[in-house]
Amino acid sequence: MRLTARLARAQLKTAKNRTAATVLGIALSSAMLTTVAGLGFGAKALFDEMLQYDYDNPVRNVALVTVGIIFALIIIGASVIVVSNAFRVSAGERTRQFGMLKSVGATKRQIASSVLYEGVFLSLTGIPAGLALGLLLEYIGVRVVTAALHRMYLSGGFTVDIALPFIMSPLMFIVSAAVAFGTVMLSAWLPARRAAKIPAVEAIFAKTEIRFTKTRERRGKLRHGIFGFEGALAAKSVRRSRRAFRAAVLSLTISIVLIIAAGSFGSMLSATAKLMYGASGATVVASYTRRLDRGLEEGERWSALNSLEYKRAQALTLRFREYPARVYGLGTVFYGSVTVTEDMATPELKKFFKRLLGDYNGEERELPLEVIVADSETYVSLCEKAGVPAGSNILINNLKASLSSGWVGEFAPLRLTSGTLEIYEYTATASESEMSAYTLEIHGALSGADVMKEARLGNNLTVIVPGCTAEHWFWVTDTADNKGFSEYVKSVMRDDTQHTEEGIYRIYSVSDLVQAEAQMRTIYDTIMFFSYSFAGMLALIAVTSVISTISTNVRSRAREFAVLQSVGMTGGGIQKMLNFESVMSAAHALLFGIPLGVLAAYGVWRGMGMVGGIPFSAPWALIGGCILVVFAITRLTMIHAAGRLRRGNIIETIRAADGV
Repeated sequence: MRLTARLARAQLKTAKNRTAATVLGIALSSAMLTTVAGLGFGAKALFDEMLQYDYDNPVRNVALVTVGIIFALIIIGASVIVVSNAFRVSAGERTRQFGMLKSVGATKRQIASSVLYEGVFLSLTGIPAGLALGLLLEYIGVRVVTAALHRMYLSGGFTVDIALPFIMSPLMFIVSAAVAFGTVMLSAWLPARRAAKIPAVEAIFAKTEIRFTKTRERRGKLRHGIFGFEGALAAKSVRRSRRAFRAAVLSLTISIVLIIAAGSFGSMLSATAKLMYGASGATVVASYTRRLDRGLEEGERWSALNSLEYKRAQALTLRFREYPARVYGLGTVFYGSVTVTEDMATPELKKFFKRLLGDYNGEERELPLEVIVADSETYVSLCEKAGVPAGSNILINNLKASLSSGWVGEFAPLRLTSGTLEIYEYTATASESEMSAYTLEIHGALSGADVMKEARLGNNLTVIVPGCTAEHWFWVTDTADNKGFSEYVKSVMRDDTQHTEEGIYRIYSVSDLVQAEAQMRTIYDTIMFFSYSFAGMLALIAVTSVISTISTNVRSRAREFAVLQSVGMTGGGIQKMLNFESVMSAAHALLFGIPLGVLAAYGVWRGMGMVGGIPFSAPWALIGGCILVVFAITRLTMIHAAGRLRRGNIIETIRAADGV
């Protein structure tokens, strides 16, 4: 074996704790790469089975490869930061050794190869362990996804029970091992190149790691006055060893950002589910839309649509009510807008316009409007609540509004209780200049709270008119037997399809909102399992770097601590100084990590929440948890490292050339 290889092995045996931490980091990164590769191969196999007619779809294959590359780059980036720090510390400890080797003729290449050999030896242990751990994690992930798919199948989400296959192929092992080995060697090459460039004289006197710079005396006096002598020494130590602490701070920062981003992503998924399924009290929604054969001419199409009779929808409503459930039938006449003048707008609407436009001077504005009909029983009930006779038009004076900056709220936009509205109908073929204009008389008004919560599915202003033609009908109920009611509605609708006019076909659908929410929850739980697992694994890799960096830094300063004790500093004073150092390291990580984490959370919200009007809020619970965990990690590591120093003898430590 070459001399440089033997020196590398001796160094690994000497620094057993750091070696173990580095092997753990390499194993974790290899495991994550293996897991990502295995799940990626499994997803491709699943899609190939489900979409056999589209087996070689290049778009799908490129998408899977792209997602895998993105995850791999994140893992590689975090691993390089963490593992390279371990090699940098190792190279720093061997600085005097490198100087002596250079003084007897060692070349730069030999010095660099000594560090690179450490990477090879660590890879021989860490990568196989990581591959085995990756298979275990892949198996767990496959079981989680398969269980989620099975739950969706049982609740009616699929027509065929499907499962994510567990893949264990030679190609997967080769790719994962090659990428992991390349990551380790890249991490080792960076400090190896730096160590090879150090002049022999500087290396022998070990002047490279700590650089002394002039600082203002006023700042030192201020620290001494606030934190005492121990605090001032801690600040100087952190500043002198800035390079050593930089990797630990960067690792903690990455962990904070990942945890906050993953948690925010989960919160947005949960809020989206509530927005989709929690806005209404309905458990089942059935819909009925009539369309025409594409062969009909345009004029015939509109003529046929206008022949849709209100009594047909009313008959369906009565049949649905034969099931023991309270059913509300509502039909959409058309979507449009209403012109709002300044004297019609409430203060809440004016405030909304100001936020929307930046400046509102009372000019006429348009609000979205939906004109609907209701089944006869529901309509009569609403007329009684509004205090108007049957045959009246009733305004539901309620608007759910949002801006690109977030959710505004739910409020009454109009002062109107009766009067005339100028409305415009949107059609699929008309341009804005050709929109149909109507004058609609309003006889009474209700607030959003006056309308049955099961039917409150929309966000727009609504006008309920007496029974007339509607293009789309839907029925809502809050029955506890949602599965039984859904099956009953399907049977009624199948029977209704047998009675249809020539050239017209009907689209029927039944949505079990309880089932849909359960499927959404299954998807949410699965996504969050992988999100938190990914973030947690990367955070664990970072923690190994933090523990290794802090422990090595404390051990390398054993001689410094012994000198301080010899001139009168007590063990409690040294512990106090280390406590200050741990607080400063944690504070630096939090100073960068929390703002970047909040920025990442904001990016998640911009991509998801603002579309649905979900307000952005800082993830305070996650921030608080990160603060506690970061301080705990740095504090406990300092305590553990300082505890080992107490076992040393002061005189022997001072005499030692290299400390302990």
